[in-house]
Amino acid sequence: MGGPNPKAKQTDPAVDHRLSTIEAQQQDTATKQKEIEDALAAQQKNFAATLDVLQDNNEAMIHLQKYSIHFLLEAMEQGLMVSSAVTKFAGFLNLPPSSSSINQYLDLAFTAVSALYPALRLSKILDTVSKDADVALTIAKATDTSPPVAAVVLKGLSSDAGQIADVLKKGNDTRMKALAAMKSDPSSGAVTELSKLDASKGPIKDLIATANQAGATFDKVADMISAEFKKRVVNPNATQTESILQKTKKVLTPPDFPTEAELDQLETQYLWQMVTAYCKNKKNNVVYIKSDMPNLSPLFPTRIPGLNNTQIDALVDLFGWGAARGKYFMIPFYSSGYDYLDFIGIPTIIEKAPPGMHRF
Repeated sequence: MGGPNPKAKQTDPAVDHRLSTIEAQQQDTATKQKEIEDALAAQQKNFAATLDVLQDNNEAMIHLQKYSIHFLLEAMEQGLMVSSAVTKFAGFLNLPPSSSSINQYLDLAFTAVSALYPALRLSKILDTVSKDADVALTIAKATDTSPPVAAVVLKGLSSDAGQIADVLKKGNDTRMKALAAMKSDPSSGAVTELSKLDASKGPIKDLIATANQAGATFDKVADMISAEFKKRVVNPNATQTESILQKTKKVLTPPDFPTEAELDQLETQYLWQMVTAYCKNKKNNVVYIKSDMPNLSPLFPTRIPGLNNTQIDALVDLFGWGAARGKYFMIPFYSSGYDYLDFIGIPTIIEKAPPGMHRF
């Protein structure tokens, strides 16, 4: 017969409901656990990327610091080089280095050297850095669409939030530490030594002004680095075409600073230009005076009123075999001071024989 089987297991609706509820809760728990695991993995990835941004920022600041030190030390070395050239030129003229009459020849030498080697003008290098930093900073700010850093840190607080906030604080501190280091490193001594030189000299005055301007210019570069850091740290996983360090190196293009040996050549070039300017100044009467009667030359020898024999001989000492030659000083070697004067191109004046003198 088809009636109910009394032995069949009876289900309790309440139990079935309870089991269904438990299963749903387990599924929900598994889903939430997966979400938490994914969130933790993403957060770990984000934290690692944030550390990479911080490292990039630190390296950019270190590069800025090294560049500024090198730049200011170069300014000091060029100042000392010019000062040494002035001292030698003063000795050539038998004048004190502080003599104002020397300045006109130094200014002419500065103009000549700057025309020959424009890349050596530190003020022009600094102007280029300043302009490039302004452009880079403007671009960094214009492309920054990120929310405030604090909002990003507070969003989705977790056990790592404190660590992230600490990383961001370290990043903000990096710039201040770098700028403070610039003031406590050898570059500050370079500026001090440079300021001790004679600022009445045109080239030295230019170098001192450049060194004083450097602080504001390098601060612009630091602003650019900080702006890039802020833009990247709130979205560290975003794809970037260049690192902060790469952008910084583009702004701070390594100049071709002279080596120590080349600075010696440059000093000689300054000295040569000063001597040349002195000899070409008509007021100094550096001219050959020759007799128009060759057979009377023992009685009326060729002479140079504007230079004495010691000075003529000194030309060999200053510019002869002992003077290093190379990229910044390339005039020929001569064994006679008169040959150097011929190379400069001093004029010749023919002296008429006194009345009563006759040709033989």
